[in-house]
Amino acid sequence: MNKDQKTAKLEKYEQTIAESGFQIFTEFNKISVGKMEAFRQEIRDLGGSVTVLKNTLARIAFERNGIEEVAEFLAGTTVMFAGQEEIAPLAKAIQAKGKEFRFLKVKAVVFDGKVYGAEQFSSFTSMPTKNEIRAKLLGVMKAPASNFVRILSPAGRFVTVLGQYAEKRAG
Repeated sequence: MNKDQKTAKLEKYEQTIAESGFQIFTEFNKISVGKMEAFRQEIRDLGGSVTVLKNTLARIAFERNGIEEVAEFLAGTTVMFAGQEEIAPLAKAIQAKGKEFRFLKVKAVVFDGKVYGAEQFSSFTSMPTKNEIRAKLLGVMKAPASNFVRILSPAGRFVTVLGQYAEKRAG
């Protein structure tokens, strides 16, 4: 790789770091090109990106962005998953593929400018997604109305029965 290619790759890494809200670093081995390409598409569909890193250039890019702690995780084959929106869907997809491809192992996560080790990855997979939070919020908001209707429903039936009884007695 010549100097211009290295400079271009370094700029790409810096742009990805600047534009993304999080990065997940994994080690991967023995995954076929076809399966990896299908996985890349799945990540893109979730709003993320996938980059196979040149570790030395990645170290430089992260140091320039004030995240030097990532350097200890940049060894061997490293793939960086990055995203701008929410981390949970990507983390869950990576966790699922890690079960399928036992050679896909999480090294670290950079979230909100902090570096987390692989042992803390499960906390990102257990986070609710925006849609899950919306569903729970909607359920909480609907609960009072549903309870109110449920309380009125028997009372309404009671009034109907009384009305029918009164009509029967009158007639």
